[in-house]
Amino acid sequence: MAKKGVAKIIGNQSPIVGEKQIYRIESWYPDTPLIERNPQNVTWELFKKRKNGIFTTTNIKKKGIGEFTFGEIAQKHTYLLEAYLYAPEGKGIIINPQPSKIPKINKVELFYLNGNKGQVFSFTEKFIAKAYCVNLEGKELKFTLWEDDEKGNGHSEKNLIVETKKAKVDSKGVAKVDFQLTKALIQKAQRGETDARELEFYVTVEYYAHKKHATENIHIKNPEVKKETPKSRQGSKISKAPNSPASKKGESKKEEKGILDSVEESLRKIANLFDWGETRGKASKDKKSAENKPQSNKTVVVNVEEKKESTECFCKKKENQFYWSDKLTCKERKKVLEVCSELWGEENKSVKANELMSIIHLESAGTFSPSADNRRGYSGLIQFSDASAKSLGTTRSELKKMSFVEQMDYVKRYFERKKDLLNTMMDLYLLVMKPSAVGQGKNKDYAIFDESVSVPDGDGSNTSAAERMKNINKEPWVTKYGYSSNPSFMLETGEKKKRKKWVYTKQQYEDRAGFEGGKTYIWEVEKVLRKEHYDEGKLNIFNGVCEENKEKKEEKKTTTDERAPWMKYAVGELKSYGGIRQNESPLKEKISKYFDLSSLPSGNYSTYWCASFVNWCFEQTKDYKGTNSMTNVAAFDWLPPEQAKLKRKDIDGWKKGELIDSIEDVFYGAVIVFSHSHVAFVMGETEDGKSLIYIGGNQSDGQRGDGPGKRTISTNPILKSKFGKTFWLIKPKGYTVSENEKKLDKLTTNGKELDKSSTR
Repeated sequence: MAKKGVAKIIGNQSPIVGEKQIYRIESWYPDTPLIERNPQNVTWELFKKRKNGIFTTTNIKKKGIGEFTFGEIAQKHTYLLEAYLYAPEGKGIIINPQPSKIPKINKVELFYLNGNKGQVFSFTEKFIAKAYCVNLEGKELKFTLWEDDEKGNGHSEKNLIVETKKAKVDSKGVAKVDFQLTKALIQKAQRGETDARELEFYVTVEYYAHKKHATENIHIKNPEVKKETPKSRQGSKISKAPNSPASKKGESKKEEKGILDSVEESLRKIANLFDWGETRGKASKDKKSAENKPQSNKTVVVNVEEKKESTECFCKKKENQFYWSDKLTCKERKKVLEVCSELWGEENKSVKANELMSIIHLESAGTFSPSADNRRGYSGLIQFSDASAKSLGTTRSELKKMSFVEQMDYVKRYFERKKDLLNTMMDLYLLVMKPSAVGQGKNKDYAIFDESVSVPDGDGSNTSAAERMKNINKEPWVTKYGYSSNPSFMLETGEKKKRKKWVYTKQQYEDRAGFEGGKTYIWEVEKVLRKEHYDEGKLNIFNGVCEENKEKKEEKKTTTDERAPWMKYAVGELKSYGGIRQNESPLKEKISKYFDLSSLPSGNYSTYWCASFVNWCFEQTKDYKGTNSMTNVAAFDWLPPEQAKLKRKDIDGWKKGELIDSIEDVFYGAVIVFSHSHVAFVMGETEDGKSLIYIGGNQSDGQRGDGPGKRTISTNPILKSKFGKTFWLIKPKGYTVSENEKKLDKLTTNGKELDKSSTR
């Protein structure tokens, strides 16, 4: 299909921070109809280059005009600017903002304490004033809150300073202070205006060149009207630094109105105003505070208590809670809500988050891992195919390297195409499962898959393997073969009984569940989705303790200075107790210590103790303490929940663990779980590289005295070729493996390859 839309854009690729830039469309793709070549319909979207080299959205989008002003923090990053009619293509122009040589204040904005921008505030609440600057890092700015109670022009006795404060500009080019509007009400009360209903105010921010600031904030407490009477207009003229931004801007409203405080007056002799910024706001008696708490009808007089700022965790606020949120970090929870708000509106974000997370739970097999792979050509949070990844301007390989937060930008872009049609959870899932069926979500008897339909190449025997792999992701092959590929949705009586089924891609018969010519209906998929993923999610709403804007402790990255931090404890135990039998001192006493920190504190050396050893090693670390806090004394407790329940239905599994998909991704410290119910840690590999060597407790070392009930802490080998059959590899969810950990040491072993009798 020929491309349509914007072909090329032009503009300054090295803009100076703080300066407005206009980017324009230079050309359109030739096949774009003339009627569609309307710049007003073009979306301009800014992407930022992340540490892994991938550009992901900043969520800064503008419709119809490519006008951008880069802030000071932008000079540390590289951006990609795209303009498109339909969807981003992963191309555009690269932008590297440059530092400004001239210090200046770009703009001033007001915010409620909850972080939202505001213009109208309650008399009884605080607000935050922020000044956005360039080339002023570390410099002090003077903020003045003043009352503009005179409706006309010119200065007036009613134009009074409420409060002045100062703040330093941070590394992001932002300085901020908070103001309490109650002080303005106090002034009105002192003037006899006890029933004031509203006032207009300004916040003026000024930067003085060569100014030596006092060290404390300037608070004007209980000011008397006569002390705040402004100086004459002629006397309030402020000296401006030559060729400075202030000299070119003219007068601020503050200067125009003749507003001057005592500190400013003393500074005029030793400092020049270099730049200023200003914004206007309003305070209203009838306006409720940002937290929507009811206001008192009582007249406010001098002794008004300031309202305390809310300390409630963002993730635990009712409007921010959603299903499966306890499986995510604080940043990840915020990202899910952000995506749902942008797609379906702030008022619908929690409802849609419930639905989206239920779908991610289903598609990622309960792992919520961006690298989840079904080994059949689908990967990620919603199991992107190669084709869907390409349509989003990326690849499955790149998606698997992303963090949860980064990949959610692509999840958003995927759903954005048909967001207005996704009115039900079923339609939301159909866009993932079978996009051509979107809109049928309420049609319970609609057949999503139908094995009875015909396909052009019959059984595929005359079609090449490469062509069959392409066909299987296209219609009508998707409809025909989707039925037998989704046995979890077979809910009719007798439908899960196995039969000999011709497998199109493999060109052979296999035992597969399902009826001959069977169908998958909407009602079946919806029932499974709701019961096993949506309803289960209700039981997994976050209610713990989180640090906002920080990753969970168990998801912190390791450094090359310390490989898998739990391993030093495992190796230390080997050095201390290796060769000592579990029924001998001092190992038998130490085994009781392992159980003390487990979910079975009554356990001892006569109990199978391999899992309690693994748990104890994690418990010694700072960042992974409590990583498996449910049940942790059975080997299968260390498999992720979905896999654990396949082995034993009565265990919960390691909810904070995720499967490693390939033996190529093995690393020093990976948890290794065996099919005969044993668990240990990967420590290295044999000289020939064919076997892994693992370290663990309750293992055989092949030495004298070894035998049932007489195991020890040892190292043992296992052939890598048995991966996925005899053993699985798991890591803490979100754990980033360092290059140093990927390099397995060449080791010898003091034990033999274990079988079931060795550890049971």
